[in-house]
Amino acid sequence: MIAASLCLFSGCTKPITQFEIESFKDSATPQRFSEVFDAGYFCVDSSKNHTFIFTVSPTYVEREVDTPDDAPESTPTPSEPVRMSQTLELKVFWRAIPGSTFAESTQTNANIVYCLTTGRNCITYEGAGFVSFTESRDGQSVTGSLESAALCPARFVNAPADLFGPCHISGTFVATRDRAAVVSHQLALRRKLGPPLSSQDVAAAK
Repeated sequence: MIAASLCLFSGCTKPITQFEIESFKDSATPQRFSEVFDAGYFCVDSSKNHTFIFTVSPTYVEREVDTPDDAPESTPTPSEPVRMSQTLELKVFWRAIPGSTFAESTQTNANIVYCLTTGRNCITYEGAGFVSFTESRDGQSVTGSLESAALCPARFVNAPADLFGPCHISGTFVATRDRAAVVSHQLALRRKLGPPLSSQDVAAAK
């Protein structure tokens, strides 16, 4: 369902939006996954806080469905196609400025919500991490990176599968300024998930 171990093309100068996940669901053998996202969007509020939204274009995946209790053991497990989408939201509440702000990747300056939707089922992985980025001269685009951030399963709608459990996420991104697109995706998330969790709620979910 999530592409695993995608290659990073050395020598490619064009920045891409790609995030890597290290899953600790099975703590004895952590698994690594990688996904290329569509180029993202960002907006800036009156306090100079940045919000970024990244998505993966919806695709259809096969999901197993329950077989009748009286079905013969040799009956193949039936499946059905379901629509799957991914949304990643980064809310940066302070920005490190080289030469004037002390910062390192062990600090946190962003709240993170990673939402997986499969059919009518949703699960979020939420937490905090460190985001750094550089704006273009006209302020209409940015390139940046997300350092290893700690996330955990936080919100559930219906009966989603927990693919990752506690996990770390990191990666690089590009985004263009588009407040309308950011707000549209935020409203879509709220319709799916309800109100955002407080930092105390996210901590309790761990």
